[in-house]
Amino acid sequence: MYSGTMIATVTTREMMMQGIPDRNVRATMCIGTSTDIVRIRRNKASAILSSISLNLSPVSDDRMKKVTMEAVIIPSVIRNTMDFDSTSFYDRDPEGYSGKTFTADVSDLRCRFTSLLPGGASVLDLGCGSGRDSLAFHEMGFRVTSIDGSEGMCRIARENTGLDVRHLLFRDLDYIDRFDGVWACSTLLHVPSDELPAVLSLIHRSLHADGVFYMSFKDGDFEGERDGRYYTDMSVDDIPSLASSNGFDVIDVWNSVEPDRDILWTNALLRRKG
Repeated sequence: MYSGTMIATVTTREMMMQGIPDRNVRATMCIGTSTDIVRIRRNKASAILSSISLNLSPVSDDRMKKVTMEAVIIPSVIRNTMDFDSTSFYDRDPEGYSGKTFTADVSDLRCRFTSLLPGGASVLDLGCGSGRDSLAFHEMGFRVTSIDGSEGMCRIARENTGLDVRHLLFRDLDYIDRFDGVWACSTLLHVPSDELPAVLSLIHRSLHADGVFYMSFKDGDFEGERDGRYYTDMSVDDIPSLASSNGFDVIDVWNSVEPDRDILWTNALLRRKG
C-alpha cells in the first residue's frame, strides 16, 4: 500500500523541452489502487490536454519512507476519460443544497444583468439549481427557460417554482437564436477549462445577436476536484481573452464577496458579437 504525500512539479521549461505546447496538462497520479486526475493550467489557455504519467516506486518499510517518482511527459489527445462528475454531488442531496442556496440574496447581480435586457425578454437560466433565479426572473416578467444537469435539482426547482425545468447537460445545449439573455450564476465553474470553449460556443449559438450573457466563477487559478465537485476557478484577468476568443464582447468584469461565506467571486457580463 502506498502512503504519504506525493507532490510533482513540472516547470514551464521542462514542458518546453519535451515539446509540450503552451496549453493544458493533465496529471494522472496513481497512489496504490486509486487514481486521481489533476489539471494543471499553464497560462490558463484552453486546448487539448497532454498527459503526465507518474510512475511511483514505493520503498517498503514500517516507518514512513520517501517515495521516488519518475515523471514522464507523454503527448496525448485523450479527453474526458476520468473527468469528475459534479452532477452526482447535487443528485445525492438536492433538498439540502436547495436549502442552502434558495434564499441567498443575489438580487444585485440579477439587477445588473436584467438592466441590459428588454422588457419581457427571453432568459435561459443555465444550471438553475434550486430555481431561485428562475423564479425571480419569472416574477420580473421575463420568459424563463430553466435547465440543469442534475435530475434531483430539476425536481427540486420544479417544486420550488412551479415552472417547467428541463434536464439537460451543458454540452447538449441545443437552442439556436432563442434567448435575449443567458444567466449562468455559479454553474460554468464546474466545466473543465478545456471544455469551456465548446460550451461557450453553444451559449453563443443560443443567443440572439447582441444577446447578454452573465457568468461567474470562484476567483483564483485552481482547477480540479474540491469538496466533492470539479472546479475551474477564474480571475478577472482571465475573462477578456476567454470572451473574445469565443465570440463575446466584455461589458463588465468585477469581483464580489459572497455574504456570510467570505468567498471571492469573479463575475462577467458579456455581449454576443454580431
